[in-house]
Amino acid sequence: MISWIELSRHPLKASDKVKLLRELGDPASVLEYLDKETQLPLFTPDHVYNPEEELTRVKSLGAELITYFDNDYPELLREIFDPPVLLYIKGDRTLLQNFSIGIVGTRKPTEYGVSATHYFVEALVTGGITITSGLAIGCDAVAHQTALMKSGKTIGVLGTGIDKIYPSSNRRIFQKMYESGLVISEFSLGTPSLPRNFPLRNRIISGISHGTLVIEAGDWSGSLITAYNSLNQGREVFAVPGNIFSGMSKGCHRLIQQGAKLITSPQDVFEEFEHLDIFKCNPVCHSKKEISSDARAILNILESGPAEFDDICTKTNFQPGYVLGLLTELEINNYLLKIDGSSYGKKE
Repeated sequence: MISWIELSRHPLKASDKVKLLRELGDPASVLEYLDKETQLPLFTPDHVYNPEEELTRVKSLGAELITYFDNDYPELLREIFDPPVLLYIKGDRTLLQNFSIGIVGTRKPTEYGVSATHYFVEALVTGGITITSGLAIGCDAVAHQTALMKSGKTIGVLGTGIDKIYPSSNRRIFQKMYESGLVISEFSLGTPSLPRNFPLRNRIISGISHGTLVIEAGDWSGSLITAYNSLNQGREVFAVPGNIFSGMSKGCHRLIQQGAKLITSPQDVFEEFEHLDIFKCNPVCHSKKEISSDARAILNILESGPAEFDDICTKTNFQPGYVLGLLTELEINNYLLKIDGSSYGKKE
């Protein structure tokens, strides 16, 4: 494992490391080749580095290492152009084999963005999908929190060492992720939050996901990098439309103009992957369950015909965010059909 740690620290590009691994068969041989054939320093000169101590610290943290050749290494991640040769992980490693959707968005979401994140994540985890995001503030944090609250599965990908809680405001989420989810990073322990790390992190978010859903993003949002990575990796890209007057929707609208799939309902995501076995027999997509009394009140409104979202809010006297949650409950339990735009009808 020491050779894997040394190779992961080497400044050679990830794509070249993987190419050499495939040719030479093991990290020790790659390191020997690099020592003879290149002038690159073995380690970055930021501080004295001891791989043996690194391995000891990993174990003391209750973390683990997964190498590029391990069976638990995510197959989807192995398919991308520049997969990391080593992953530091803490939590439930089996989640790396789950069907996952990346959820990304702005660090400063509007009320609409928060509600939309709740709406989609709640439905997706209920349908058996694992949520992957970047454990940042904003849409990332809301996505992880919602998944955990609904007893769903979620993976957080870091742009720091796995021992660094950044931002510190997400400490509680980190602890819950360690216990009930999974946190992963390609960066060695102690790696601080550096701007150059986050585009690298983003390629892993999209790399372990079957598709990436952008909830809300401005023109220069880092979540657009994740979306473009997903596209380049041959994965699906979904974008939620927003207010045309809101700067926080410009990024999503640009993605839609460039060919991302416009989605207004979790069912849009399920339908994109309905050919897969995980969804063919998924009871969430085909059965009806008992619903809450407030959700039943919305169904009563729809007895006379389809209704607009604003009309439903007015007639129930419920807050818009709460109505979104009720509509999600109805939709994932197969009671509701989204007809057009913001219009809803009762499914027979």
